[in-house]
Amino acid sequence: MRRYPILALILLTMAAMFLASMSAAAVPSPFPAASPSWNEHADLMTILIGVLITLVCFFMVRTLAKIDRNQGRLFEKLDVVCKQVDTLQGEHNVMKNFCSGGIPGDRAISRRERPD
Repeated sequence: MRRYPILALILLTMAAMFLASMSAAAVPSPFPAASPSWNEHADLMTILIGVLITLVCFFMVRTLAKIDRNQGRLFEKLDVVCKQVDTLQGEHNVMKNFCSGGIPGDRAISRRERPD
C-alpha cells in the first residue's frame, strides 16, 4: 500500500461505504416480508456510483503519473541524442573544411582562387 496511496484510499472508502450500507440494512424492518424500498435502491446506486467515480479517478491519477515519468525519460534520451548530433555536426564541419583545403573557421577556397 506504500506504493499506491490512492488505492489504499479507494479501499478505505469502499469499506466505509460497505459498513454504512450494512448498518442501514441491520435496522429491522416493520414489514419483514417486504421487498427493498426505493430508498434502499437509491442508497445502493449512490454507493456504486461513488465507487465507480473513485476507481476512474484512481486510474486517471495513475495514468498521469506514468505519463509524467515516461516524459522525463524521453527528454533525458532526447538530450543525449541532441548532444550526439551536435558532436557529429562539429566533426562534419571540421572534416569538410579540412578536405576542402581550408582552415577550420575560414571559408573554403575554391580551385579558381588557389594560386598554382
